[in-house]
Amino acid sequence: MTTLPPLSPFFLDLTADEIGRLERTFGDVLRGGTLILGPHTKTFEAEFAKYIGTEFAVALNTGTTALEILLEAHGCRGKRVAVPSNTNFASVAAILRTGGHPVYMDMTADHYVPSLDILKAVVARHGVQGVMWVHIAGIIAPDFPEVAAYCRAKGIFLIEDAAHAHGSAIGGVKAGALADGGAFSFFPTKVMTT
Repeated sequence: MTTLPPLSPFFLDLTADEIGRLERTFGDVLRGGTLILGPHTKTFEAEFAKYIGTEFAVALNTGTTALEILLEAHGCRGKRVAVPSNTNFASVAAILRTGGHPVYMDMTADHYVPSLDILKAVVARHGVQGVMWVHIAGIIAPDFPEVAAYCRAKGIFLIEDAAHAHGSAIGGVKAGALADGGAFSFFPTKVMTT
C-alpha cells in the first residue's frame, strides 16, 4: 500500500517579495489603526477603478449597499425593476429596500442569464423602468452590449450586479463598466477574495 503525502488545506502562490510587502502593509495598518477610510482604501479605490476601466470606484461596507446606492441614484422608488430569477436574494433585497418593485426575468439554458429577447418581453409586458442585470458566476451574456444599447435607447436605467464578475469582460470592456453603474462584492466566498 502506497502512502500519499498529506494534502495542505491551503496553498497561496506568493513570492517572498509579495509576502514581505503584505507584512509591511499589515504592519502599517496595525501600527496606524486605520484599516478603512484611510490611505489604503483610497489606493484600493483608485487601483480598482483603473482595473475596471471606470473613472471612479467607491468602497462600501457591502455589495448590497452598493446596489442600493446605485438604485437610489437612479430614482428606483416606485419603479418596476427587472431582475433575473437566478440570483442571490441581495439583488432583490436592494430593489425592495429602495422602494422598487422587482419583476423577475427568466434565463437562458446556455448562459443562465436573461437574453435581450427575454428583457424585451418583460419590458413590453410590465413596462419596467430599470434593470438590475446579474453576471451570475462571472458570466457576461454574449448579447449584453445589445442589452445596454436597448436600455439606453428606451431610457431604462441598467445596473450591473457584478458581485461574481471581477475581471470578467466582453469586447475588451470589464464588468462594472458596461452599464450605468456596477456593484462588486468582496465577501469571502467570491472568486476574487477566495
